[in-house]
Amino acid sequence: MMKRITSIVLVLCMAFGLTGCNAITIDGKGEVMESTGNGSVELSVSTLNNPFFVSLAEGAKATAKEKGVNLVVADAGDDSAKQQNDIEDLISKNVSVLIVNPVDSDAVAPAVQNAISQGIKVISVDRVVNGVDVDCQIASDNVAGARMATEYLIEQIGEGAKVAELQGVPGASATIDRGAGFHEAADEALDVGQARALISIAQRA
Repeated sequence: MMKRITSIVLVLCMAFGLTGCNAITIDGKGEVMESTGNGSVELSVSTLNNPFFVSLAEGAKATAKEKGVNLVVADAGDDSAKQQNDIEDLISKNVSVLIVNPVDSDAVAPAVQNAISQGIKVISVDRVVNGVDVDCQIASDNVAGARMATEYLIEQIGEGAKVAELQGVPGASATIDRGAGFHEAADEALDVGQARALISIAQRA
């Protein structure tokens, strides 16, 4: 997990240089563009109740301080409506860069699109913003990761074992992708229960 956090924070350094990128992933490179606005950066994070996102926010703060950039962190508390309101408030403050880790990949789209229309550079982190062409996307392959984890589980417990699926935050792209990866490996090898428990906190990133 720490390697993944480090990779994300390194890419976020581009935001603290007040630049943007096109279709970038953790291992990719993008075209640098100038940003507008007042020079500040906003990090809208889905929740700070998850250790992964706490570490992400702390890394972003440390990097922003090192670069001499004003960074504001907004905790959505896993509330998609609050995240939308947070982003709209930031738009009114004319920030230069919005880094968003969506609570709900669909619900956040209108606010993110509004930010883009105002000339704010937008970077999505860990989860995508559905239907919006953001300037930069930093994410890992959650489908492949979940499939690999499930294959390891099968090796440990054996085929035919009964399992239950615990899902993360509904509407988050990571939840959907990890569920898809799990079923790619589990449906043929494990006895997956029909009842699925829904946990209210973000699943481990």
